[in-house]
Amino acid sequence: MISVGIRDLRKNLSRYLRQVGTGNRVTVTDRGRRG
Repeated sequence: MISVGIRDLRKNLSRYLRQVGTGNRVTVTDRGRRG
């Protein structure tokens, strides 16, 4: 499972979408807390 902040997710959305496409889970956090 990958944990990513909102800002990083916005900057690298395509990279994280590829990760999800390969079966990985991505957890989005807001200031270190799960959203």
